[in-house]
Order: sequence, then structure tokens, then C-alpha cells
Amino acid sequence: MSHRIRRTATVALAVAAALLGAATPANANAGTHHPWVPFPQPSFDLPAGDYCAFPIHADPTVDQVRVKTIAEFPDGSPKRQLATGELKFRMTNTASGSSVIVDASGSAVFVFFPDGSRVWHVIGPVLELNKEGTSNIPKGVWTVDGIYDIHFSPTNFKTVTIFVGSVHDVCADLA
Repeated sequence: MSHRIRRTATVALAVAAALLGAATPANANAGTHHPWVPFPQPSFDLPAGDYCAFPIHADPTVDQVRVKTIAEFPDGSPKRQLATGELKFRMTNTASGSSVIVDASGSAVFVFFPDGSRVWHVIGPVLELNKEGTSNIPKGVWTVDGIYDIHFSPTNFKTVTIFVGSVHDVCADLA
């Protein structure tokens, strides 16, 4: 088995086990139980030129995202969290009125580090918003789908590593 296939299988199994609760590690603060809590996503606007050539308005049409803290740092801030739930946005090109529904219902394990960096281990689609020079994926509005990691540096630069999956250009859909 190649290293890439073995890594992909390992990531997929680890994320699936964590999301199902089968491999949830003990909380760093023994005796503390954190329930699943809603993680509401707001509407937002993107100005013309920053992401796409035209302005965009995004409204969540379905928002059932929940998050659960499974480990904490000594100060009580999250060290590891699980996130799951259906999330869809209506993305509208406000210059032309054209719109599409974008699925961002991926499930993830979020891992936070003391230096401010973090990594998301994801299965399924998420919405990726990139200004110029902020990610290894070009400027734009994208859906990333499959099995992948998103590494955020302490300065918030995003590096997306796709093991199995694809990236889709939402700006092209709205043009």
C-alpha cells in the first residue's frame, strides 16, 4: 500500500471514528463533559474584486451545524473539537442577481495549537473564501469536497491538502 493511500485511509478512519464517538479521547480536564452545541453561521457579503470580480451576498438556507469540544487546554480553551451538520448557503451575485445553492456540510475534527495555528481534518464539502495570497488555493470562492486537511498558520495562511476530492469554482457558477 502506498504512503498516500495509507495516509488517506488513516485520516478517513480517524475522522470517521472521532465523529461517531468510537475513538473520542478523554477530555483533558477529567470530569468535564461538553455537549453538542449549535454553531450558527451568519449571512455575509463579499465585495467585488476581493474574491470574485463581482460582489456576493451569502445567506445560510440550512444551518444545522453543531460543535463539541472533546479536549481543552489548561485555560479552558478548545484543544480539539468535532463539527458536523448540514449547512447550505444561497450565494448571490448581487450585480447580476444570479444565485446558486452551495453545500458546505462537511464534518471535521478541529485541532488547535498553542502558537495560534490549527488544522481541520475534513470529510465532505466546505466553503473556502480566499483573498489573494491567503491560501495555496487561488483567490476566489470555492467548495472543497472529499477527504482533506486545512492547515491554518499562526498568521492564518491556509494550506489545503486534498487526499481524495476536488475543488469547485463558485465564482464561475455565478459569473
